[in-house]
Amino acid sequence: MLKKSLLATLLVAASMPAWSLDIKPGHWKMTRNMQGNLPPELTQELAYEECITQEEVDDLEGTFRESMTAANAHDLVFTHSENTLNVTAAITASNPSISMDVTMTRHSDEHTRTISEVSPEGGEPFTIIQEGHWVKEDC
Repeated sequence: MLKKSLLATLLVAASMPAWSLDIKPGHWKMTRNMQGNLPPELTQELAYEECITQEEVDDLEGTFRESMTAANAHDLVFTHSENTLNVTAAITASNPSISMDVTMTRHSDEHTRTISEVSPEGGEPFTIIQEGHWVKEDC
């Protein structure tokens, strides 16, 4: 059951890609690594590409909130500064319940890094590190 919860957490993390502060919309290349005491298949680097629209960039918090709510996250608390966005959340619909602390840093309008500290209730915490690099304007 823990493996299913970890996969659900990955889906939440994947729904929080490069929607950062003042980034370029368009085609982005993403890489994601998980660190911690996890099964080997979950710690392999995952690379994928995605399209981020101008509307998603313009309403970062709304896009983030919608994605997290769709993944059953609640108790969302957002804070941000010039180059970072932080959100804490809980997912109690999973077994075990999970708390998350996610910090997205904008290194430039073409590069973001998101670090998600995930703590399953009764389990060992793990970290998801996601790098985003803008590729081109068109998707």
